[in-house]
This record gives sequence, C-alpha cells and structure tokens, in this order.
Amino acid sequence: MPLSHYTVATIPELRKNRGGSRQREANMGNSQRRHRIISRLCRILLLPSAILIASPRLPAPFEEGEWIALTDPSLEIKADSPLDFSSITPALPNARMKIDGEKLTFGGKDLPINCATLGPGFSNTAGSGFPDHDVATRYAEQLRRHGYNMVRFHFVDALLMRGSNQDLVFNPQELDRFQFFAAQLRARGIHWLMDIQSSQNAALGNVFPHRWAENRGMLQRIFFEPTALAHWQDLARLLLTTRNPYTGMSFAQDPHTAGLILVNEPDLDFYMELVNRFKDGPLPPLYKDAFTKSKGLAHLPVQLPRSTREDSREMEDFQRFLVRRQAETLGTMANTIRQLGYDGPYTTFNSWKRYNVTPVKRLLPMIDSHSYEHEQVALGVGPGTRMRNHSSFTDLAKYLGLAASTRQFGKPFIMTEHDQEFWNQRRFESGLFAPALASIQGWNLICRHADGPIDLAYDGQGVRKEAINPGGVGLDPVARAGETLTALLWSRREIAPAPSRLRLLLDDDEALLNGGRRQAPHDITALAWVARLGLANADGGGTHPVDINQSLAPDPASDRAAPDTSARTTSLLSALRRTGGIPSTNRTNPAQGLWQSPQGQVLLHSLDNELTVSTRFTAARVGDALNSPVVVGPIQLMRSDAPALIAFSSLDARPLARSARILVILAADARNTGMAITSNGTAISLGRLPIELKRVRLDAVLKTDPRYRWMLSPLTLNGKIISSAALKQQSGTVKISLDTAANKKFPTTFFLLYRR
Repeated sequence: MPLSHYTVATIPELRKNRGGSRQREANMGNSQRRHRIISRLCRILLLPSAILIASPRLPAPFEEGEWIALTDPSLEIKADSPLDFSSITPALPNARMKIDGEKLTFGGKDLPINCATLGPGFSNTAGSGFPDHDVATRYAEQLRRHGYNMVRFHFVDALLMRGSNQDLVFNPQELDRFQFFAAQLRARGIHWLMDIQSSQNAALGNVFPHRWAENRGMLQRIFFEPTALAHWQDLARLLLTTRNPYTGMSFAQDPHTAGLILVNEPDLDFYMELVNRFKDGPLPPLYKDAFTKSKGLAHLPVQLPRSTREDSREMEDFQRFLVRRQAETLGTMANTIRQLGYDGPYTTFNSWKRYNVTPVKRLLPMIDSHSYEHEQVALGVGPGTRMRNHSSFTDLAKYLGLAASTRQFGKPFIMTEHDQEFWNQRRFESGLFAPALASIQGWNLICRHADGPIDLAYDGQGVRKEAINPGGVGLDPVARAGETLTALLWSRREIAPAPSRLRLLLDDDEALLNGGRRQAPHDITALAWVARLGLANADGGGTHPVDINQSLAPDPASDRAAPDTSARTTSLLSALRRTGGIPSTNRTNPAQGLWQSPQGQVLLHSLDNELTVSTRFTAARVGDALNSPVVVGPIQLMRSDAPALIAFSSLDARPLARSARILVILAADARNTGMAITSNGTAISLGRLPIELKRVRLDAVLKTDPRYRWMLSPLTLNGKIISSAALKQQSGTVKISLDTAANKKFPTTFFLLYRR
C-alpha cells in the first residue's frame, strides 16, 4: 500500500497487503479461479497494450492517487443549475401516505419517494439542535433541489429534550425550530417519517452535558417495565398532539406525517448482541429477571441459556418469551397512536435480519429494515475504530440481499438505513449497488443513513462538521455523488423490478427453532439480483404469475454453500428460467460471477469487479480502473485511472442517446486533511477540514448525430459552471476526457455535457 493514501503505519504492512489478492484467490471456489485466470489470459492475448497500463491488477483499496483540497466552501445548489432536481423528483401532494397492498400511495397515486435521513447532526447548530428559522428555510429548499421528497426525523426525542432537566418537558427553542422546519418542508411538498423514540434516554430529564452522555436503557425497559412503556405513551402524546403554530395542526393531524417508526431498533435479540459487542456473552440482567418472573417460580431454578449465542431448547424458550413481550408492547403502542388520532402507516423492529424477529414483524403493516456493508461502526467512532476496506463485489452486496430476505410479501417494504460508510475506500460502490438492487426488488423507498444527507457549506459549523465522519454524507463528496445518482434512478423509476418472486417459507415455529438465530443463506440472498425476495405470510401476499417457493428450514449442505457452487442456487435459477421469470437470453451464470436483472438493465460481473446499469436515461458503472473499453448504452467507457463511480444521465427527459443535456458523475474517494488510517482500516486520526478529493481521469466516447456540436463544463459541487470547452467530433462520435481536478481550484465530481 503506497504511503500517499491516507497514512500507512509500516512498510511490513504494505508487503502483507500486497499478498491480499493472492489470498482472496486462494479462498475462491475452483470455478471462480478458472474464470479469473481465463479472463486475465484473454486480456493479455487480445489487449497487449493493457499490460503496460495495469497487469496484474492491484488490489483496489490501496492504490496510489493524487489528492486535491476542496477550498470552495459553498454547497448550496443554485436554482435551475444542472444539479437542481426539484423538477425531476415529484413534490408529494397534501394527502396522507396510505398502504395499498404492497404500494404506498398519496391521494391514490403511486409516486416515487426519495428519502433523506435527518439525524442529530444534520444542521449547523451547536449541540446538534434543530436549525434556526433562516437556516431551516434554506435547508428545506436545498433538500428539494437535491431531489428529496421525504425525510426521516431521527432522534427527535434527543433533540427536543436538549438541556431539559425535567421528564417530558421539551426545550421550547428546539420545539419551535422543529415545528417551523416541518412547516418549511410541508410548503415544498416534502413529507416525513418520524421516530417516536430513538434514544436510550427517551424524554427523561437531567441528562447532561448532552443527550448521549448517559444510557438509561429505555429502548429495552419499555418491554419489561410498565412505567417505561407509560413514558413512551406520554412521549408519543406530546409529539403527535402538540399543535404546530406554523401549520395550525398537530403532527397526528398533518397529512405530511407519512409514517411513524414507533421505536428505532428495539429488537431485543439485537440488543443482546450489542451489549456484548457482537461476541458471545451473558444474558442481560434485565432480560433474565423478567424471564424468571414470567415463570412465576422465583423460588425454583429456571432453565436459562448459558450465553447469548447458544442454540438450544433453552434459548428457544427464552426467545419465545422475548417475542411475546415485543408483540404485547407493539400492540399497546399501535393502539396508543390510533387513540392519539394518527391513522397512517407505522413500523418498528428494523435492525435485525435473524429469523427470531419474524413472528413480531408479521404484526406490522409495513416492514422496515436497516442494513450496512460494515456493522462495526455501531460500536463507536474514533481512534481505534476499524473500518475494513470491503467491496460489495466480494459477496454480491450481501448486506442488501439479507435486507431483501426480511421483506414480507403483501406489505410495503422500506429501508430507512443503509450505507457503505466512510472511510471504506470502496464506498463509491453503494451509489449504484443500493438503488440498483432496491429497484430490482421493487422496494418502496430507501434512505441512506446520515447525520445529514446534505450540508450547506464546508465551514466546520455544528457537531461532527470539522471533518467527514461515518454518517457524514453531506460533507462527503463521494457519498453525495452516489445520492445524486440515486435521486435520478429512483425518482424516474429507471430500473424495472423483477417480475418473479422467490417466496421464502418460514413459519413461526421454524423461525424460533433453537432460538432462531439463523438468517437467510447467501446462496438464496444472491438471487435478489434476479428475483424479488420475501417471506410468505399466511395470506401469501396475493397470487403472482411467477412464484417460486423455497423453504428456509435448515439445510446444512446448501446453507454453507457459496452461490457459485450451490446446487440450490442452480436449481432455483432453473426454475425461474422454466417459468419465465428469467428470459432464455439472460446472462446470469453464478459460476462465472455473472448476474443480470431479468430486463437486462443491470449486469453484475463480480469476478471482474464491475456493475453496470443501462436504462433509457442513464448509463452507469462502478468498478476498478478501466484498462479496456466497456460499452454501457450509448456510452463507450475507454479507460480510467482509479476505481470509481461513473454515470452519464439525461437531464432533459429525453432518452440518453438523444439527450442534449447530460449530467456526468465521476467519484472515487475523499479524505480529511491529516487523516491517519492503518492498512487494516483502523483509525488513528480522522483529520480535519479541508476535505481532499482523489483525482480521477476518464476517457469516454458518446455516439451522437454528426450534426451536433458538444460542450463540456465541469461544475462546482453546488452546480455552478466553472468553464466550458468544445469537444471534438468524428464520424458520429464525440470524445470526452474528464478530469476531476482539471481545475485545481475547483476539484469536482460533476460535469455537464450539452449540445450547442
């Protein structure tokens, strides 16, 4: 690993990392190794010039690069600029979001929803509070210009209780700012999902010096202590029935309250793992005491699991108790919000993919899931925290496939948290992987986890604004590039959902067998690239022309198999082809690392680290540096010098091949000045502003009418044109050379390609 990338600890670590590609090949199946060897031989035989460019391939995470500081502080998108998507993403009408089968509708219309998370650090306010009125107005407008029409209010309880020394007494300034901000969103056709409780401290007072300074365990106590559940009910009453003076109605009455997350990530089994830092450990005392009391045998010994990761009859009995408690509490919460006048969708239990939460989630009208490419950040951020440089190509974006396995057919499915987080140097991949797979699955919305999805400036004002942090999407130009592409793909519904359904059969007894600590096997979740995955409920979610059933009962041989060698994967693919779920021309071949969506718009070539999407409006690719041409729609990508996200997308509602106004996105990596990360991804220091952008160069060719004359303009990160240059045209093609640091004063990830 070169010393120029972040900070490398030692030269021996460099030598160790150079062997990483050999170790990865040693871990491959035979078919994968054969295909990769053949692929490389073909490149050597057919493209000898490629040897001089890059042969053999270097491991992508630690390639050398040139880094340019972002010195322009402004991030507010200019009105009517190429990055103003307010006319592309539809404003949502003044009507409550309703559930219609698997759809979410507004006034009877099924509209695309592009969602943004507003976490506790989204604004520039000291102490993570809500923005003042001026900033709130600007921020709401910027959300609209960035192409969002839905937000998720996350940790509202913590923000409203900031500085309060009494239970259930909101900070009056924070409440006023929250209500004003909601009114500004409402005026722009932006709806919201809202967490009622996110914080372990709920609305308890006297939590100082800030709301994260203590952990009073309220996310778990609500299931075992009547007083804690009553506190939740009082919090719900305050949030939902307090009149907003800027709208004249309460949140329960306001049709822009699209959905409620009753409690964020309350899954009791998940918490058992969290308190033991995802290692085997003892049962939490709160759980043990409640379980013992439930037996009514306090004077007699009760058979308990000896540890949190035990697979046994005792664990099964214990998990059944947890399921009952969660189901009873859910019933109370659902009745509470209805009595408070809220009649829209709600959900919860969104953190876990294990089978043991399935019986509770069956009681929900809408299913939510959280899934991350890397879970370690849940344990904290700062020196000593490790973020592996893991690529989604390694496991076919398994984190998204696992989320797909938790959907329940017949109900809407949303994902209110996902990410491939900073400082993973492959995080550019999620900008295409997430919207592509979510579209194939036909999910209702996806919401990238963030402190804030956007920021107004690189000025260091606010909490966690002094540098990019995990979740700092608004400050990270790579994450922002991915969100920009997602807004286009999602708002225009460019990628068609798979026509077939793979119905996963799992009854409640099976879900809790030996504690239910299993999750969907990889050889099944990989099929999310070619068929919609979901659990089959008793009602079955209606009939469907192409349904394939698959039991989730234990099958040790298949459950351990990789998709490229699994007989079960092969059998299910054959069934999908036989029933017409996958056309005969589909290129899917797991042994070769090929997965193609049924309509052919998405092609994942995992062995070559390449994902391409070609739709009516967009041609996009994520992958390693290009050494040989790749054709995506009307674009031929010739060569590039770094792993990156690349996209060409029409802005004028014309098909890409006929568009006169094309946004080009090119993003590889970004870091903080002075950032120090070891070769295994462990943080020594996160650094500070200014942010540095990794330079990427790309050569491409666009097929076009020879009568047209084309111009290329790099854009600032807020959409302003920096300069313009005419492009050369020859025989119906135009050659495009992109350089993210051609103007070192304004390094960028965005370009405008347009006809004169």
